Amino acid sequence: MAKVDYCKAFTVKIITEHGYGTGCLFQPNIEDYSYVLTAKHLFQNQEKTIITEEVNAQIEITRSKDASILNPQDLYHHDELDLTIIKVEPIDDLDDLLYSFEIPEYPNKVALYGYPKYRDNQNNGIEDKFLPDNTVIQYRNLIKKVEIEPRTYQNHGSIIGFSGCGVFEMKSNTPRLIGIEVSMADDYEDGEGRMLFIPLKEFNSITLSNNIAKLKPLYLSNFKHVVNKSFGKYPNALKISKSILQNLANNSIVDYITPEDILNIIDVGKALINNDCRSYLDHIHFWTVWLEFLVINRFMISNNPPEEKEEWMRKINKNQHFLFIETDDWTSKVEEIIDFWREKLEGNQSTLIISSYPDVAPIKATISKQSVVERINRVSITSVLDSPQEVHNISDGRGSVNYRLMHFYQFTIKIAEDISEFGKNEQEIIQEIKSVIEKIYNEN
Repeated sequence: MAKVDYCKAFTVKIITEHGYGTGCLFQPNIEDYSYVLTAKHLFQNQEKTIITEEVNAQIEITRSKDASILNPQDLYHHDELDLTIIKVEPIDDLDDLLYSFEIPEYPNKVALYGYPKYRDNQNNGIEDKFLPDNTVIQYRNLIKKVEIEPRTYQNHGSIIGFSGCGVFEMKSNTPRLIGIEVSMADDYEDGEGRMLFIPLKEFNSITLSNNIAKLKPLYLSNFKHVVNKSFGKYPNALKISKSILQNLANNSIVDYITPEDILNIIDVGKALINNDCRSYLDHIHFWTVWLEFLVINRFMISNNPPEEKEEWMRKINKNQHFLFIETDDWTSKVEEIIDFWREKLEGNQSTLIISSYPDVAPIKATISKQSVVERINRVSITSVLDSPQEVHNISDGRGSVNYRLMHFYQFTIKIAEDISEFGKNEQEIIQEIKSVIEKIYNEN
């Protein structure tokens, strides 16, 4: 998905009795409703002495993605900052939003998607606009706002209506929502032509003071919310296998361990290739693949319930380690992966099982010796030797270590290639799945 389309998917235009502007969709940790995050001044008159408190007033919310109309349920205004949360009916396709509560630093780039032009004589009413390549200048701590400078000069007339729009950090493959634009910076020294946004974390005080759902994804509290998305790449010919795997997730994982449990058990720094991936700890892809990984490992245990969850996690990580990378091509990250393996894991795991995004279904699920040799050109690595089943031997002067790099998608590929459901009952298919998984692990 193009970055502009990604930002558009989470954007709404807002018309109120006092003006117009933009908002950004967000799914909190509850199934009953969704949020529109926006600017409070959209609900105030010009003197800011009157503020809309009731949803029965004129509030029109239109989703940019499909022009659907959203019905507001409640309004929650920040006591001090120019922020508002609008509660709307639940929306079922917001899980893919990537966000961060971190405050960006100079010279990070951010993009805005909003509705800066009001046109009474046109059918669409408001014209949308994508404003990329804005540079973060500084964080103004006293007013809790971040100042950004557009790539091209913007005056008030050219961006009016952007108020309340999402501000997306653009340094990675997928934009990250980091705040809400609220005003020009003209009232501040050297602020001409610049804009201000409030970091996403400031919305937390609204949820806390009003006792409404937090800005955290629903699936962090329970894997049941991602079961239906798991094992989604299996072809129709493997409907029974997919059902078996999802049933195992429901019966053996959902009530046993949660994403929050895993975050408390594992060293987060050893689950991500670098700190830039930290916002993926709240992303649905990260936890969907984690659920699939746990289900695959559950096949290696007898029918009895697994051990204490902490012990089970240690057992899983004893011989293999699950590592997340943000990349369009995971095989291009061989050198970075090996650096991570040597420095963070200290060579204790013989297998690194990779998960990646947006490279979710890579063509190459294993990396060959030749690929490693071609991509690594460092004096510290003196030899990369062939071994059976794609196992590599690394020598760096401190001794030789056998390791294997494998994308998690390899399990999906092998099950799809090696299993035929025709004429077999469920138990026979279960044994075939188990045999495939054992074969993959025994190749280590």
